[in-house]
Amino acid sequence: MPIYTAEAPGVRQAVLAFRVGRADEALAWAGLTHLVEHLALSSFKEQPYAYGGQVEGARTLFYVQGTDAHIREFFQRLCENLRALPLDRLAAEARLLETEAQSRAGSALGSLLATRYGCQGWGLIGYPEFALRHPQADRVRAWADDWFTADNAALGLSEPMDLPPVLDLRPGRRMASPALTPVSLLRTPAWTNEREPGLGMGFVAPHSVRFSALLRVLERHGRSRLRFGEGLSYDVSSATLRLGHEFAHGTVWADGLPENLSKVLNGMLAVLDEVMEKGPSEEELHDDVEAVRKSVDNPGWPMALLDSQLTHELFGTTMPTVDEAIAELEKPTPADYAALLREIFPSLLTIVPPEVAVLDPRLTAVPAWSTEEARGTVYRLRAATSVVAQQMTTLTVGDTAISLRQGPGKLVTIPYAECVAALAWDDGSRTLLSRDSFRLHVRPRDWKGGAEMAKALEQRLPNDVLVPAGPRPNPDPEVLSPDSVPAPASAKRPRRVDWTRALVTLFTGLVMLGIYLTIKAVTAGR
Repeated sequence: MPIYTAEAPGVRQAVLAFRVGRADEALAWAGLTHLVEHLALSSFKEQPYAYGGQVEGARTLFYVQGTDAHIREFFQRLCENLRALPLDRLAAEARLLETEAQSRAGSALGSLLATRYGCQGWGLIGYPEFALRHPQADRVRAWADDWFTADNAALGLSEPMDLPPVLDLRPGRRMASPALTPVSLLRTPAWTNEREPGLGMGFVAPHSVRFSALLRVLERHGRSRLRFGEGLSYDVSSATLRLGHEFAHGTVWADGLPENLSKVLNGMLAVLDEVMEKGPSEEELHDDVEAVRKSVDNPGWPMALLDSQLTHELFGTTMPTVDEAIAELEKPTPADYAALLREIFPSLLTIVPPEVAVLDPRLTAVPAWSTEEARGTVYRLRAATSVVAQQMTTLTVGDTAISLRQGPGKLVTIPYAECVAALAWDDGSRTLLSRDSFRLHVRPRDWKGGAEMAKALEQRLPNDVLVPAGPRPNPDPEVLSPDSVPAPASAKRPRRVDWTRALVTLFTGLVMLGIYLTIKAVTAGR
């Protein structure tokens, strides 16, 4: 196993990194990596040294900080657990991870990746870990056997050890980078609505130090304009994520009050235009290089460098030295950075809240509806909420696909072969998710012949995509046919006769009539 070292001050640290993460999973079984990580650490509990683990998009890390003896003991026990996971803890760890997930907020990065790559690969970062809802011991064990091997790992040490830890792992193979397969209907540059408290912009480009530097340029220009100039954003930031051995994803984020986000969007688009035309200034480029030089003196630099070395090792790429990276940053001119932004602009994906209108003609809307409809048996609503809904809403179940039409242009079609998860609700309804992130909810009670339809659907869905989803929300916002229909106006309830009140009313009426006749007789002669 490759071992990398860094001259880091302080207590000795060690990191064991595996080339496996969220982007390697399938949606219906997303979370297998997280389960392995938790099970491998479940027996440690309280220790006299610091330790932990984390699952990323394409890496899983186990780390420890302590004496040499502590580090050797930790990795010995960790490897024993990875070779024979304590699966008696599986249900408990799945429950703990679901509890953790409930408190974890979404992110702009997750939304950008999910929109670009759908329900597969790197897009899974934006989706729940469905394997936690139906953990299976055999699947978890097989996942550990395939991915958590000596040949798919690398070790990092904060400084050399006279006696390195023994890493007794099963043999395997180095896994390739996660596949990069964008959503088939996506045409960038594009925009879409996501419920994030700000504006997110994502780019994809070959990984390089220049790409990271360009993102820092956009961050500085965005902050100068939106925070210090117009006072619209408090936080303007950028980040780079390695997607594999060749490509990286760059994110630029700007927050803002809901009523100001249209101006924030226009401001960031103006920043892009400015940099594409003029590039950064010579002074900016000089300051950026000097900042990189100074970062070497930061106490956290050695461990950051070690982390980068492990990433390069796992992706099979060569890491440049600090001097090589600085030399690469010193070469480009402002015009070079302007050209680089023009080159990657076609990959732009922008997310904005639903209330923000995107009027820039260069950005097209991410398709929200399908273009082709299934052919097969057509089902109609059992009891529509309106005449229009009754006429416009249909469900078509064919041999290769299923389609839901809810009006002109409002069509969702999911080919069965592209269905990567089907949430199975307690009431018999199903929520289908396709590889391209289309979503279709089917409730048999909504349709005439719903039982027949549900049976046909179950026979056609792929194996291993059903995910137990529990009870539906109450009230259910996706009901198309109400369970109770108001009675017709003509079907009136018979009224019961109150004879006592009727007799009193009759007697009173007779008395009043007698009084009236008496008065009329007395006054008749006048």
